[in-house]
Amino acid sequence: MVTTGVRRTVCAAAIAAVLAIPHLAAAETLESALAQAYRNNPTLNKNVITMLGSAKTRQRATNFLRGVIGHPAAAYLRYQAVHAENPVVRKQAANLARYIR
Repeated sequence: MVTTGVRRTVCAAAIAAVLAIPHLAAAETLESALAQAYRNNPTLNKNVITMLGSAKTRQRATNFLRGVIGHPAAAYLRYQAVHAENPVVRKQAANLARYIR
């Protein structure tokens, strides 16, 4: 069993460590962390754009590309509008690329 004094010492050390590194102490939501990852990762962007090819996932992918990723997705959309294997993905990516600049 841990005594109260040890708990206080551990808590104080943890607080001091967090205060010493302020950039790590900033709370970041899971959604904002994922959005940042998608903005900077071409593979993740391509996977979301591929979702445009399915009627079941198209609306969700469109909302994510417009609302969460935004402008960084434009280059990936333009590329997939020309090079995607699926013609539906090409068409949807081209339409969305015109919307996102």
